[in-house]
Amino acid sequence: MKKIIFILMISVCFFLVCSATLTDERGKKETNSSSQNPSLLSKQLIVAAATATPAPTPTAKCLRKIAYVSTGEQDIFEIMVMNSNGTDIRNISNNPSDDYHPTFSPDGKQIAFVSTRENFRSSVFIMNADGTGAVRLTLDLGYSRSPAWSPDGKQIAFVFEDSIQSDIYLINVDGTGLRRLTNNSQLNDYPAWSPDGKKIAFVSTVLEKNQYLLLDDIYTMNVDGTNVRKITNSHKGDYSPAWSPDGKKIAFTSKRLGNNDIFVMNVDGTKVQQLTINSPSEDSSPAWSPDGSQIAFDSDRDNQFGEIFLMDANGKNVVRLTTSTEQHLNNSPVWSTICN
Repeated sequence: MKKIIFILMISVCFFLVCSATLTDERGKKETNSSSQNPSLLSKQLIVAAATATPAPTPTAKCLRKIAYVSTGEQDIFEIMVMNSNGTDIRNISNNPSDDYHPTFSPDGKQIAFVSTRENFRSSVFIMNADGTGAVRLTLDLGYSRSPAWSPDGKQIAFVFEDSIQSDIYLINVDGTGLRRLTNNSQLNDYPAWSPDGKKIAFVSTVLEKNQYLLLDDIYTMNVDGTNVRKITNSHKGDYSPAWSPDGKKIAFTSKRLGNNDIFVMNVDGTKVQQLTINSPSEDSSPAWSPDGSQIAFDSDRDNQFGEIFLMDANGKNVVRLTTSTEQHLNNSPVWSTICN
């Protein structure tokens, strides 16, 4: 009898120890899973537009700043900044002249932009991310536009246009080292750096012989202007190229199906995929989020003057970020790399 009682006591103890061990291991597994996947800890962080039209609201790892252009309250182009969920919209340019074409520096601390605030000619300026300390960069080159910051933060590609042609140039952020990259009879615009800093995508416009049509196509070249390659040939107008953060794809705007829509393709121009299908609206100016999961763009689908929208990189879960109280244009979104 004593032997049976002893065996029962041993069995009970063994059961209790195993249960405690399993519970402890389960707790460790859950803790480790949460620590290895931070998104589990922030699963409830919902990024939703403050005044968005009904649409699924995407999740995000962090809120970032998005700069964009708006006609504002004075019917002039102003540079605005908001959170990537559409909140905290602020005017950071606050100038009676037109300010547009913003682009963040790689560290998110500065913004290059175009302004007519000096001599009434468009020039490239650099200011702090809060709008202070604006300095003119292209001092002797009027009619400059489309600045694009190099990934290392040392140079800015931009377009200079004279009465004959428009070409892409490089300049150091201190205003030195001006170099011309293109030199032809075509109209060259929209420079965009590859993430590794080795190539620049751009748009070149040619006049088709005997038809008097302007054809916009996307090209790539080395940063010294060599090895120019044409990667689109739609005969309908392709522009606003934007490299994905991993350097594998280029998003762009195209009229190849009648209206402006957002497309994406491999960097060699293959495997073109349409992301926005909302005819007859005009969707343009794609901008990848720094993690490559989302694309901001502008569209007139809810407002004929344009609003800023956000979608997943596959074109799904479209969310409206801005809502103009009056008939004001909002366009040209760009992302900051840093989290709020």
